[in-house]
Amino acid sequence: GAREKLRVLPVCVDIDEFGPAIQPATLNTGRGFNFLSVLELEERSGWDLLVDAWARAFGTSEDVALVLAIPAVDGQALQAAANQVQQLLSRVAPGKQVAPIQVIPVGPGSANLANVYRGVQAYVQPSRGESWCRSLLEAMASELPVIGSNWGSGAEVFSDQNAYPIECDVVPVPATALPRSAVEYDWPDDGPATPIIIPDPECHWAQPSVDRLAELMRRV
Repeated sequence: GAREKLRVLPVCVDIDEFGPAIQPATLNTGRGFNFLSVLELEERSGWDLLVDAWARAFGTSEDVALVLAIPAVDGQALQAAANQVQQLLSRVAPGKQVAPIQVIPVGPGSANLANVYRGVQAYVQPSRGESWCRSLLEAMASELPVIGSNWGSGAEVFSDQNAYPIECDVVPVPATALPRSAVEYDWPDDGPATPIIIPDPECHWAQPSVDRLAELMRRV
């Protein structure tokens, strides 16, 4: 049957590109211990959970910084992302002095990602859902301690023997976070079409524990 003919091939990581021999990037955070997360500022990536956990875990007096590497095409997009982070901080930790969070671009014209991995001391990715966890694999190839969601593909590539898994609940995906394929359109006789999001009760993702994430970052 067709099932016996299917094979799942995971993504590959070039160990010559990512490894301890790579020259580290200079990130200028002003701190001695830096965490890195490569992500987009979208609900699936768990960036909101990471910022919340960071605010719980570290104050300004501690010698740590969090570096968020995001795809940004220009300085305006980078500034908009930094503003999003500050707005979230003001909601989850109002009035608290939090250890610095630095937003940097990845992509053409920015520092090579392999060098960025080597310029930090740990990698963290509390994603609600990943396909192959490429950045976690790249971080592991760069010999970094990694913290990641213990669900989905993350559970396939690491364990408590070689990483710091974050316990997760499995919850339905909110309708607002469903992919475009889950959207239908109402076509009126006149005027533009109206998108209608179709919730799928079978669509689930992870909800990593913020408290556990904060605890693991302090442990690392």
